[in-house]
Amino acid sequence: MDNRIRELDGIRGIAILLVMCTHLLKRANYLTGNAALIAFGELFRIGWVGVDLFFVLSGYLITSILLKTRQEEQYYKNFYARRILRIFPLYYVTLLIIFPLLPALDKSLGPQTQAAWPLFLVYLQNWLYVFGREPSNVVGVTWSLAIEEQFYLLWPFIVQKMERRQLTRFILVFLALILAARLGLAFSARGLINLADLYYYASFIHFDGLLMGALLALAMNSDFWREWVRRQAGWIFWASLAALILIFASGSVNANLDNLPLMTIGYSLLALFFTACLALALTGEKINPLRRLFANRGLIFFGKYSYALYLFHLPVGIFLLNLFWASGRKNAIIWLSYSALSFGITIFLALISWNLLEKRALSLKKYFE
Repeated sequence: MDNRIRELDGIRGIAILLVMCTHLLKRANYLTGNAALIAFGELFRIGWVGVDLFFVLSGYLITSILLKTRQEEQYYKNFYARRILRIFPLYYVTLLIIFPLLPALDKSLGPQTQAAWPLFLVYLQNWLYVFGREPSNVVGVTWSLAIEEQFYLLWPFIVQKMERRQLTRFILVFLALILAARLGLAFSARGLINLADLYYYASFIHFDGLLMGALLALAMNSDFWREWVRRQAGWIFWASLAALILIFASGSVNANLDNLPLMTIGYSLLALFFTACLALALTGEKINPLRRLFANRGLIFFGKYSYALYLFHLPVGIFLLNLFWASGRKNAIIWLSYSALSFGITIFLALISWNLLEKRALSLKKYFE
């Protein structure tokens, strides 16, 4: 981690913990009748925002790399080779292990999802949600990987062909078009199509987090705009947070349910809020409480192993849920045991994955510097 910015790993750690908590802790009502524990679990329903934090962080990091290397002769080869080494080995090994088990892990959606395996192989599974063929939760989280890979299939060409001012204008126009599309469809097609799933899972309408991260990367490559970001990040952070609190208070906190303010402007505000968080981590004073939080060793640990944690936590959680549910017992100890085992086994598997597979694949990046 010598060349890594600690705060960014900490932010990644926050993102994965949010996602894990929303998928594992919200299941309290399955395993306990304790009202306090059920209410505690419900608090984490908002943890889906961790995926949007991943998008902003990925957009920033990948665009930063592309901007630094776009004049190099092996620009495309090196980018795609390094991306493949980071993403493909664990992803395809996970599919190879999980897909044969899907009917047993999820009797309702497992067979249907198994039949859609070609879409998972080419990172198009997010479109299953859009067209009403929701996949099994066991592999459902991979929809966000599909959106990222679709973005990165095109993004290196755009970054390489455009000057910085052109690229900035392109991003701003794209962000405006995303917002216009959400607003336009909300008032013209609501009730005709499933806007909630369309807005959340359709690639081009959910590129805003990746694009805002990319916009921050452009700003950080200019002394003038870096200073502007440093001065403006604080009030943008607080203003976007206040607006998001009002939006979440107006309706459901679930991502793909019919909360019109969230579906139209909320996702863009969420991307802006996380971009401001990232800006504070990059430009804030070392003593800034938020920056110190991002540099927390525990968060950095989760950030380092976040990819495997992301892929493994739902298969582990659903497998254990089936076991605990089959016992027929419901109480606080059962739920606490389920939660502790889900987190513990997922972390254990992530450590094995890192040492046996991911670290070895990443070591090959030296051939594509």
